Amino acid sequence: MVAPDPATYSLQESTVGHIAGSPGQIGELSVVPPSPTTLLSQRQLLVVQLLAMGMSTTQIAAAMSISVNTVRTRVRRAMRALGADDRPGAVKLARDHGLV
Repeated sequence: MVAPDPATYSLQESTVGHIAGSPGQIGELSVVPPSPTTLLSQRQLLVVQLLAMGMSTTQIAAAMSISVNTVRTRVRRAMRALGADDRPGAVKLARDHGLV
């Protein structure tokens, strides 16, 4: 059996989640998807938690002392990371995963 190229292995590990096993166990590798807690930055998580409290974009911006555009960006990135189509969906997924 041919061992994988370390660069390929690292790329797979960083883009798919983490790989359970060692490079020498190619036939026995299993990909473990990353958890939502590792997908969200602390600030994105905070924005989702504030959304769950019913705060508007403007209220979140004021509470975090950041611009409205920054809030929108963090919400959009959190939605993408959680796999949500909209804000209520992001809050629901965050609740389902115990993030809020």
